[in-house]
Amino acid sequence: MGEKTRKRREEKGKEERLKGKMKEILKVERWWEEMLIERKGENETPPRPPACGGVQ
Repeated sequence: MGEKTRKRREEKGKEERLKGKMKEILKVERWWEEMLIERKGENETPPRPPACGGVQ
């Protein structure tokens, strides 16, 4: 009996962590879309994340 409930709790913990990660990803995506919308009026080329070299 104890084994089953422990496993169920572990599964639930994994699901909660995944949900948390998904929320973070969605927040970043939403922020990025807002940035693109704001920048559209200034110039037509959307801003890209900085390149690895830092050269633009």
